[in-house]
Amino acid sequence: MTVVINYSENSFLPRFYCECGSFSSIKQDLTTAISTVYKEIFNNQTRYSGNLVLGWTNESIIERLSLDVLFVPISLSLGEYKIFVFGVGSSSNSEWNNGGPGYKSSLVRTVNGISFLYVSTIEDGFCALEVYKEFKIKNRIEGSSPNEKSDFVANKRGI
Repeated sequence: MTVVINYSENSFLPRFYCECGSFSSIKQDLTTAISTVYKEIFNNQTRYSGNLVLGWTNESIIERLSLDVLFVPISLSLGEYKIFVFGVGSSSNSEWNNGGPGYKSSLVRTVNGISFLYVSTIEDGFCALEVYKEFKIKNRIEGSSPNEKSDFVANKRGI
């Protein structure tokens, strides 16, 4: 198994590459990549959880993989929203809830069967929000603080 970055125009979304002998597959999630290769090899519809196949439930493997890891991305659901925090940064700015350069998150929302993706970043000197509809970029907003883009999103929810 390999995690592939910059695979498509949506380079912020990883892909998972599974290879076994002459069989291979690149998919958006780990389980589908493994299950696709398994199906090709055994001509069987059996599904396997990617985490179990890779041993991510084995404490010694987790401990070994976690050495020198300073940050672990966080994924959570909040009602209809799926939030993924894949970078952190800090500052002494209480108006930004002490967020700082290096912060990166995405939020996915589906409205009437249409997927919207919001990617938020804090860089040195500016904050940015990219808005995707059906995973194609529709807008990029930059401001001097996260509050500027928050006001924009609140007024433009139907992008």
